[in-house]
Formats: sequence, C-alpha cells, structure tokens
Amino acid sequence: MAADEVGGDYYDVLEPADGIFNLIIGDVSGKGTSAAFNMAQMRGIFHSLAQKDENPASFIKQANAAMSRCLEKSSFITAMYFRIDTANSKMDFVRAGHCPALFYSASSNKICRLENNGLGLGILRNSEYDQYVEEHTITYEPGDLLLLYTDGIVEAKNENNQQFGLEYLEPSLLNHIDEPLEEVKNGIIGDLMKFLNGNKLDDDYSLAIVRFK
Repeated sequence: MAADEVGGDYYDVLEPADGIFNLIIGDVSGKGTSAAFNMAQMRGIFHSLAQKDENPASFIKQANAAMSRCLEKSSFITAMYFRIDTANSKMDFVRAGHCPALFYSASSNKICRLENNGLGLGILRNSEYDQYVEEHTITYEPGDLLLLYTDGIVEAKNENNQQFGLEYLEPSLLNHIDEPLEEVKNGIIGDLMKFLNGNKLDDDYSLAIVRFK
C-alpha cells in the first residue's frame, strides 16, 4: 500500500533454476513519484541480475554498483535479498540496511530476527561498499515461515505517538501463524489498523510472506 498515489516499496521473486528462488524486498528513501521512479530502476536491476543463479553477496554488490550510477545523490535503497534452495531446505541472504526479516521456527514456536549488518544501496558508491556485505545461511523445516516487511509498518504511530514496532508485529504474527497465508497477511494488517485507531499512515507499507513446505 502506497502512502501517495505511487510508492517506493518493492518485492519480487524469480526462479533462475529449478528449485532456486531469488526473493527481494526493498524500500526507496523518500516517497511519491521520485521514489517510484527509483524503485522501477531497482526492479529492472533485480530482473537482470536475479536471472543468474549467484549468491546473495554477489547480487547485492552488483546491485549497489548499478544503482549508484542512476540514483540521485541524496537517495538510497534498503533491501533484503534471499536465495532459497528448496532441494537442500536452506536459504542464503544479505541485508542492505533494511528492517530485519522475521523467521518463524515451527518446531520451537519462536521468532528469530535476521539482523545481520549491511548498508543500503547507494550509500557508499564505490568498492568500499563490499566490506559491509554479510551473507548468512539458515536451514528451514516444513511449517517454518519468513516474513518480510517495510518500515512503514513498524514505524506507524498511533494517537499517542507510539510506534507499532517489532514488539507488536511479532505477537501479531504469532497470533495468526496457523492460518492460511492470506489470513496471516490480513490478520497482521488488521492488527496494525486497530493499533492506529484511525491515525493515518504517512509511509508506504508492504508485507511478503513465505511458508516452507
């Protein structure tokens, strides 16, 4: 959902090889037309680079180099990028300054925040960027779930100027975890709207949810 007529949030998934899924979520600084334009450029770069079955660290370094050539100097993009390998039940991922994804383990009924370090795309526009890229790997089991979101959700404020934050998002996810994915999404957004109690959202917000089989 965009705060204005157009927005700067983006998520997408491609399958470059059988059983391999490349998944991204991103958020451009600012909002409105300029953010939407920059995100359209990000979409083009994702579709170009993610067609290759490369590791996330390589993808994010190439994406930073490409975006650095076309982003306005005052703009940057936060992102998380995942390579999901369904044959081996694992995923490799990098975080480029984005909100930490939430990984739910069905066996422990607990949520883990994927908080590895990383800088947004376009913040450092040279090879120094590469030293801030951290790639991590986790394995998953049937019933596990991955929740990606943008800061429009966690930074949304109610009439008391209180943010929704992870302290509300995580319990909301657990409350709806056994429902079909569409209902998980609707449940979280419903909880957010109850929290806001009529307060207007002033930023784009997005959710992308993956449940593993």
